[in-house]
Amino acid sequence: MNIPKIIGLKLTSPLQERRQQNTIPPRYGLTMTKPLIRDTVTFKATAKMMGSRADEISMQVAKGIHEEAKKALKYMEDKLTPFLYDLEATTYAPENPIEAILKRAKEPDSIREKAVTRGWNRLAEIKKEMTDLAGMKIIMRDGSREQVNKVIERLIQFVNETGIKIVEIENKRPLPIYNNYGEVVKSYDYASPMYLVKLQKIASKLAGRDIRYVDENTPTNYMAIHILTELPNGITGELQIMGHDIAALKELEDMCYKIKNGKNLKRKYAPIEKVLAPLKPPSPAMEGIEDAEYLAKLKEHEFLCEEHLKYTKDAYMLQREKEPRKFTKRAKKESFLKIPSFLPQELDFNNLQELKNKCDADEVERLKSAVGKSAAKKNKKQKTK
Repeated sequence: MNIPKIIGLKLTSPLQERRQQNTIPPRYGLTMTKPLIRDTVTFKATAKMMGSRADEISMQVAKGIHEEAKKALKYMEDKLTPFLYDLEATTYAPENPIEAILKRAKEPDSIREKAVTRGWNRLAEIKKEMTDLAGMKIIMRDGSREQVNKVIERLIQFVNETGIKIVEIENKRPLPIYNNYGEVVKSYDYASPMYLVKLQKIASKLAGRDIRYVDENTPTNYMAIHILTELPNGITGELQIMGHDIAALKELEDMCYKIKNGKNLKRKYAPIEKVLAPLKPPSPAMEGIEDAEYLAKLKEHEFLCEEHLKYTKDAYMLQREKEPRKFTKRAKKESFLKIPSFLPQELDFNNLQELKNKCDADEVERLKSAVGKSAAKKNKKQKTK
């Protein structure tokens, strides 16, 4: 496969010329000096604003929301699974298109952080607007349009028979490629538009109104279908559909996104956060630091983020071009596009994946050790009685 031809890499000579001229790229694309207007992790576009810490919800409230999200997630899982189970790949049906169906309820500390960022402090508002409280993700072993259309057909049946209300449908993908006659020669939609429109029409009929359907050209070339649903207790649930290779890269890209926006990763990923430090926005000029020095660091950071965005876009395109994975219960080593030589090599997605694997393995060992110590302490107490 001719990778450069597919993803259009043009990285060496233009950048060398730019460096020789000592010029700074204009502010476009992923610039981290101002608050983002749109939420680019969860698909519902909500204004990002820093709320007052005085209005921050308590941990007790966040835990309560987390428990409600878990119940809502169980409800969605119980309703959805019967419509998809026979499409999941197994040892006996390795050619089935779905690799896995994952689920997640947002953790209390993440609920608090996001609520403060958005300025949400009312319970009903948080449950409605925080669209990633209860999420399910359909990972496709075979992400071809034909196979994803089968999943959409099942979702149409699911909506018809269960009456679950869809709130929004968003089709995320890069712009298609056109020929000189304006005809589409390559598109990156996971599903045929007619299938998504059919789902929207049925969902609109059940809702008694036209639900929102959007084709979004993503700035990073991220590709997926996102569907919002109404769940019990006022919770808004999110269902995502994407191929395995895109899902693998999305995990790493989300980490980069958080660091670029001045956020922290989970404690177990502290080594990754340290590696991603160059992507962290420089602190504003403080007393004793010249404005010129701060501005120079800011421009350098903007340049790095712009080039890292280009690398991310090319990496997503390569992931989408990969052939369907063969079913296996064993974990396969992930591989991604190598980072250009002029960028910090530690930011290579292959390096980040290795670090993530190690962090996950260390966390498993830590939990095993904690369970062992707890059991030993319990046995010791019983013996002393």
